[in-house]
Amino acid sequence: MTSHRPRLEKWYADVITDDGCVLIVYHAALALPPLPALHLAEVLGTTRDGAPFDQVTLAPAPAPRWDGTRMHLHEPRLRLTGTWSALAPPITQRLLETADGCIDWACLLPAARVDATAGGRRFTGIGYAERLTMTMAPWTIPIDVLRWGRCHLGSETLVWIDWQGPVPARWCFRDGHPVEAPEIADDRILLEGARPLELDRRTTVRDATLGPMLSGRIPGLRALPLSRMLAGHETRWVSRATMGEVSGWALHERVEWPR
Repeated sequence: MTSHRPRLEKWYADVITDDGCVLIVYHAALALPPLPALHLAEVLGTTRDGAPFDQVTLAPAPAPRWDGTRMHLHEPRLRLTGTWSALAPPITQRLLETADGCIDWACLLPAARVDATAGGRRFTGIGYAERLTMTMAPWTIPIDVLRWGRCHLGSETLVWIDWQGPVPARWCFRDGHPVEAPEIADDRILLEGARPLELDRRTTVRDATLGPMLSGRIPGLRALPLSRMLAGHETRWVSRATMGEVSGWALHERVEWPR
């Protein structure tokens, strides 16, 4: 029997090279019965001279291939191929469960060795990958502000999710273990029992309102009851991150939705 419940499966992967270039990959499939399924695959990032690039395809495509220790990406229309190999075990967390459905987060690769090519450019370095599965309509999620980020500092990995709104929640993992984070801001993270993590926000990868960005790419999206979701504004940064004497790279974002 075909389910009439909405379902979103969104894969995200990234890599930052030693000199601060970034590659970000999205692969998403959204089912909102009785409408046809919506698909999107995107690569974006920055080059050595700081120039941004962004390419999208709406054609259905195979999801990334995950074998438990490696994730393989291949999308010829985006000239994308790459392998993310695990340097740390996965983290899983149910972020929300209501009568409308649930949101499950699988951080498959909190830290990964990456070798990828996109648009003729090669990206090697330490990266990250996750899969988000949602069985509720996107416009029912009770969030006003989302902050998400990941940071690699030497051999240490930090991942955080912060929800503000009617149902506030916060998760922070240090080397795969939950830790208390009294403060999560755009430029610093305070952790219990550790020095602050400072984020310099040196490169802005994306600064855009979701509506024009998404509806211009996905025909028919504005016909759905997504007005508040599409009014959200996303800002994503690549930062040089420091915690005491240790430094590394971080990718992090803030998304705000108006009330």
